[in-house]
Amino acid sequence: QEKRKIEKLKGELHLVGHGTKVNSHTIFVAKAEAAQNFDPAKHFDTAPELVDHHHNRVRTSDLEHNKIEGEDEAARHKIKRKRLKMYRELAARIDRKNALGKLVRKAQTRRDLMGKGRKKKIVTLDEFGEEDKSKTIYKWSQQRKK
Repeated sequence: QEKRKIEKLKGELHLVGHGTKVNSHTIFVAKAEAAQNFDPAKHFDTAPELVDHHHNRVRTSDLEHNKIEGEDEAARHKIKRKRLKMYRELAARIDRKNALGKLVRKAQTRRDLMGKGRKKKIVTLDEFGEEDKSKTIYKWSQQRKK
C-alpha cells in the first residue's frame, strides 16, 4: 500500500528539476540546411527565454491570451509551496517504507533464528577492528534433505 502511494506521488511530481540527468530532445530534419537554420523557439512555439525549460513550456498563444497558471507572484509562490510539500511527503514515505522493510527483515531473521538447524554468527569488523553489531550476519549449516 505504501509502495502504491509512493508511485502515485512520483507520477504526479515527475521529479521535475531533480537529479543530474541531462535530457536531450532530438529533432529530426530532412536536410542539413534545415538543421543549420533550425530555430527551437519557433519549433516549440514558445518564447526564446523559455526554450531551456524542459517541463511546462508555455506556448506563445497562451502568453498572448494570459491563460498561464500562476502568472502573479502569489500564485507562483503557492504552487511552489505545494510542490515542496509534496516532495517532503514523498521523501517521508520513502523513508517510512525503508524503515518498515528493515523491521520486516529483522523480524524474519529472528523467526529464522528460532527455527531448527545449526546456525553460526558471522562476525564482521568495523574500521576500528571491533565487532560491528549493526551488520549481524548468520549462516546456517547445510542439512541433508531426505
